[in-house]
Amino acid sequence: MHVSGDGSSPRRAEQLAAALADALSTTVHDRQQAVRKEQVDAAAAETSDLERQLALSAPDSGSRAALLARYTELVRATTEARLAPFDRVDVVSPARAATEPVSPTPARDALLTFLVSLLAFSLLAVVVEILSDRFSTEHPAEEVARVTGLPVLAEIPRAGGAEVIEGFRTLRTGLMFMSTSERLRTLAIVSVDPGAGKTFTALNLAREAAALDVPVVVIDGDLRRPIIHDRLGLPRSPGLSEALAGTAEDATIGHPVQGSLRVVPAGAPVADPAGLFGGRAFRQALDGMTWAELVIVDTPAGGLFADALAIASQCDATLVVVDAQSSRRRCLSSQRQRAVLISGQVRPCSHSARPGSAASIAR
Repeated sequence: MHVSGDGSSPRRAEQLAAALADALSTTVHDRQQAVRKEQVDAAAAETSDLERQLALSAPDSGSRAALLARYTELVRATTEARLAPFDRVDVVSPARAATEPVSPTPARDALLTFLVSLLAFSLLAVVVEILSDRFSTEHPAEEVARVTGLPVLAEIPRAGGAEVIEGFRTLRTGLMFMSTSERLRTLAIVSVDPGAGKTFTALNLAREAAALDVPVVVIDGDLRRPIIHDRLGLPRSPGLSEALAGTAEDATIGHPVQGSLRVVPAGAPVADPAGLFGGRAFRQALDGMTWAELVIVDTPAGGLFADALAIASQCDATLVVVDAQSSRRRCLSSQRQRAVLISGQVRPCSHSARPGSAASIAR
């Protein structure tokens, strides 16, 4: 058995350990003495009773022999109990103070604290990642691809100038070489949230495509809150809504903007934009623009209205614009699932995502 003690000083610790060992030894000795005394006292009482019975019994009685045998057995047991050795607890090695304090242990405590903190922060990071609905600021492109299962064609940074132009040129090249069964001619620009940068993407992509002498037309498909005509200083009407209603010719609604780039404004407001885009008239209008090799359609926010899904179902491909700072993962995943259900097929899609440090791509 090992007995240890601690105290305010090494000397105090030695005294406490020694006192504890002495107390244990004394307690064991006293207990052994008490057990022996109980056994001897019980045997002595019974022996005295037998002696009285033997004194009263006749020498030739039959019970006297049994009494003598029992008396002899008790005398032998009493003698053995008195001579039996005690179980003892002896101190083999006296207490000696350790060269270093037992506690506190700063190195061990610091290591344990570090390990517990590391585990806690790791669990917290996992919980935040699971519960968070935002995209990572370090790897937004990887997260967008993971959430939607679609390729990311370009990342457009917030900084202006050459970086933005290079980003849209990368997007233009990605669209040109995107693997599709048919030639990509009509392209819907959609996003889940308003202000993600659909219009900004549509206009800049059209400008970069027109820079290659490709006839391009941009259609403002947001009949609820059109802004392209305001940005370019064009009249809102006549525009797309008049063409779909049959009150204007396709050739009269397009406005030349820059080189081979033309813009079709939204036109007058209508009561049911989603129903208008879901009919054959919109697809016929797209097919009727034979003079354009690329038709880009700007759409309203897909998370607010069904117009974007209706327009996307009529186009050859869909470009999803994601604001890596404000877009939500659940909303993007839900919009993707609804698009598949409405169109009945998965059309070639791509994403234009920005680094997490950027703000709205349309600003």
